[in-house]
Amino acid sequence: MTEQTLTILIPLVFLGTGILIPLLGMWRKQLVYPLALLAGATALLMALNGLCEVLATGPIVHKMGNWSPPVGIVFVMDRLSAFIVSIVTGIGFLVLVYANRSILDEDPDRKTVIYSLSMLLLAGLTGMVLTGDMFNLYVWLEISSLSAYALIAAGDRRAAVAAFRYLVLGSLGGGFYLLGVGFLYFATGTLNMADMANLLPDLYESKVVLAGACMIIVGMGLKMALFPLHLWLPDSYAYAPQAVSSLIAPLMTKVAAYTLIRVLIDVFGPSYLRDTIPATNVIGWMGAAGILFGSLWAMAQKDYRRMLAFS
Repeated sequence: MTEQTLTILIPLVFLGTGILIPLLGMWRKQLVYPLALLAGATALLMALNGLCEVLATGPIVHKMGNWSPPVGIVFVMDRLSAFIVSIVTGIGFLVLVYANRSILDEDPDRKTVIYSLSMLLLAGLTGMVLTGDMFNLYVWLEISSLSAYALIAAGDRRAAVAAFRYLVLGSLGGGFYLLGVGFLYFATGTLNMADMANLLPDLYESKVVLAGACMIIVGMGLKMALFPLHLWLPDSYAYAPQAVSSLIAPLMTKVAAYTLIRVLIDVFGPSYLRDTIPATNVIGWMGAAGILFGSLWAMAQKDYRRMLAFS
């Protein structure tokens, strides 16, 4: 394993395991949990190794198929993405350690499905963190989202309703993001984040770029449950199986927030947010309103899981 392939191997470990688990479950269901745990530990060790390499030698870049950007897709591990992917894999591994007993207590018949979807969810989240391509980010975003919808629906009847609401709003969020990426592609002719960042300063006055930026902010705002786009979140966290809530709650919205921050700062640049559109002010005020109203709604809850969801 070379340093360059490390960036793509982390999501591929989860993706391959997610595909393998249903096949293994049809043969010996008792091997499903050890395989998921092994995949989680492997990805965590690779993420920590990547973090050490990045801190010592600088960013790691992997070109898919040796195609150079802007034509090819790249995966990039710098200090921030290495730290975030280490957090994602670390939390994922800890949840997997706990999850087996919880799943056996709540829904043992869906054990294979839950572990398979959990692997796909972690594959999507790590792919979102590491990709350097705007459209490829959308692909990983949808892998994680579809897995999350199905995981939440694994609960009772209330969870199925919550999952459907999440599906509708999450699909809107993904659609807005994809439209925004399409507008930026029309304006710049590239999907590579670094290449797009170099071209956008000359297009700051373009209405197409403005529309793309607004759509991406709205789309990722839905994904990260930014107030008042949070309507899918409380029921999804409250009614999903406990192991699923433990995996989704600390990761889904946080990786979406990281993605939005990364796109706004690294692709559009701080000057665009400060001088052209007041994105930071809007997001800041919406976040402050979310803290205030979320805390009030949390105090009004009688179910502790809904209270934590609003908090």
